[in-house]
Amino acid sequence: MRSLLRAVVWAAPAIAIYVILLPVVAIRLDYTLALGSLPGWAKWPALAPLIVGAGMALWTIWLFAVMGRGTPNPLAPPRRLVVEGPYRCTRNPMMLGAWSVGIGLALFLRSPTLLVFLVIVIILGAAYVRAIEEPLLRQRYGQAYSQYENDVPRWLRISRGCTQAR
Repeated sequence: MRSLLRAVVWAAPAIAIYVILLPVVAIRLDYTLALGSLPGWAKWPALAPLIVGAGMALWTIWLFAVMGRGTPNPLAPPRRLVVEGPYRCTRNPMMLGAWSVGIGLALFLRSPTLLVFLVIVIILGAAYVRAIEEPLLRQRYGQAYSQYENDVPRWLRISRGCTQAR
């Protein structure tokens, strides 16, 4: 329980920026720049990516805390490489979950600016993974991460193998 609380506390600033600050700034810009909003029907399909993304993000935070004995924050990373659960299908389920939440929020709030912010977040996130995160993980976890990199795609594998234990 203590590990989970620690992981949530370390993740809280990023979550607050992503789900509170960015949407507030985006909506303010929508209004200030008189951009209008996305169509009203956009709110309803927003629920699926919001729920799926939030569930994925929470699941991965839990895995980092319980299985990895660490947090999602690079300043307090997992001590052990986590390859269970959604990490069998993608090396970045936390990021994919967050992007899904971002899409859901942009649709639910009907904010064109938040959609633009999300595109920027996705581009920067993908670049960060390749240029910074993966080299750090290779250094931190050595051969175990290199093997994991060979076995699991960076973004997503949709196959029966994802549902089976590693």
